[in-house]
Amino acid sequence: MSDIVPTIVDTCKVVGVSERTLQYAFRSYVDMPPVTYLRLCRLHRVRTILKDSDPQATTVTDIAMRYGFLHLGRFALEYRQLFNETPSATLAS
Repeated sequence: MSDIVPTIVDTCKVVGVSERTLQYAFRSYVDMPPVTYLRLCRLHRVRTILKDSDPQATTVTDIAMRYGFLHLGRFALEYRQLFNETPSATLAS
C-alpha cells in the first residue's frame, strides 16, 4: 500500500464529481462523511504498520505523521477508541 494520504479534493478529481456529490454518495453508501471514512482507513493502515514494525527501529510518531495525523494527542485518543489499546501497545506487541 502507498503512504499517500488522499484528500477530498484529490478524490473528487479522480472520481470526477463535486465535493457535494461525494458527500452524498458516502453518506448513502457507508453512512459517514468521506473525511471520516478516510480517517478510519488511515487508522487501520497505521495499525497494520505498527503491528508489522520493529519497535526498536520505528516510532509511533513517525508512522502517525506519515499518514497525516499531525495532532498526536487526538490521534492517540481516536486510535485507543477504535482499537481498545494505545498505538505504543500495538507497536510493542
